[in-house]
Amino acid sequence: MLVIIAGCNGIATKAETDEVPIEKNETSKLNTDLNSNNKSSSVTLPDSTSLQPTTDPNIILANIDQFLVSRSIIPETTLNTEGISGAMVTIQNSLNFSFQKIIVEVSILLADDKEYRTDYYTLYNIEPASTKTIKIPNTSRGVKIVSHIIKVKSNELTNGEWILTGNRFVPK
Repeated sequence: MLVIIAGCNGIATKAETDEVPIEKNETSKLNTDLNSNNKSSSVTLPDSTSLQPTTDPNIILANIDQFLVSRSIIPETTLNTEGISGAMVTIQNSLNFSFQKIIVEVSILLADDKEYRTDYYTLYNIEPASTKTIKIPNTSRGVKIVSHIIKVKSNELTNGEWILTGNRFVPK
């Protein structure tokens, strides 16, 4: 078990994370394009209109949620009730780069899409085409989970530096 304490905007939140194996049927749904044996170092922006591969670290870091894809898994038994239990967030690395460390921001939303709680999780050693899973603590009020990668460290992509990503990214 790993206990994480991280702060954002002056607010610190404590959360627990465990790596949980994903059942085979869930893994096959999540690994749609990662089973190819293509080992090139370029990537394609999923939402790009030109669909041109890129190796530009600035583009990758600014759009990290398209490459380190986070998905929430909420058991169907809790979808029709107020509250979430047994939920997980998976992070799938679709890049050909390894990440030594990432920070994931996980927000629990209420039925009216207002933020109920935000927790921060640190994951280590995310290899290309691999998936890591975070167990989300049960809540009696939340109904939706939204997650984003906010900080990464990669020897290949960031030269071993901690870099803010997504809408927090500032190119050098």
